[in-house]
Amino acid sequence: MGRKRHEWEDLRVLGINREPGRCSSFPYPDGEAALAGGPSPYCLSLNGSWSFHWARRPAERPADFFKPGYDYRDWAKIEVPSNMEIAGYGIPIYKNFGYS
Repeated sequence: MGRKRHEWEDLRVLGINREPGRCSSFPYPDGEAALAGGPSPYCLSLNGSWSFHWARRPAERPADFFKPGYDYRDWAKIEVPSNMEIAGYGIPIYKNFGYS
């Protein structure tokens, strides 16, 4: 009998707490605004400075980071959009072909 696998090691797990897939859509206040183009007033850009915590292994992650009231004030900041490896975390991996 083998050891119990973590959810990130189970190839049958495709997503946890994930919404079903669908096409992209953006709400607009009315048809005229939608046809005029441009960003929807109801969309919020996620660009900016985000709190970021790096853990080398999943077991080292803060277990309760998602719970309301978790204190993340000592976490580093990372710019979004970004790449954590370029920001100095982990090991940069570059391949220009052969991902498989």
